[in-house]
Amino acid sequence: MKILVSHSSSYDYETELYEPLKQSALAEKHTFIFPHDVENVEIETNSHIPDTDLLLAEVSYPSTGAGIEIGLVQAANVPTLFLYKKGTTPSSALKFCKGKQTEYTDSADLVSKIEEYVASN
Repeated sequence: MKILVSHSSSYDYETELYEPLKQSALAEKHTFIFPHDVENVEIETNSHIPDTDLLLAEVSYPSTGAGIEIGLVQAANVPTLFLYKKGTTPSSALKFCKGKQTEYTDSADLVSKIEEYVASN
């Protein structure tokens, strides 16, 4: 499965999002596209959408770029898992988007919630 990751750039996404996913069993079974990794920074994210099987949207923090990516993925009917950290309030605009919203407490819980979603879909 090809999994595109979308997120705000206003937090430590490398430590809180990328590293836990890269070190998880999910990374052994699936291909993750991390848009801010060195090898992807010059590639337009929308070029990955046609062959993306799942969008992981970390929506704890506001982000215009992530919002655009979510809109493009929604238009392409790509399944979406919206993830937000406990204590944050994701945008109310997400109620108009198809997908599952899931709260997590820490990086381990984040990975666990993604594993559960992937296993059941």
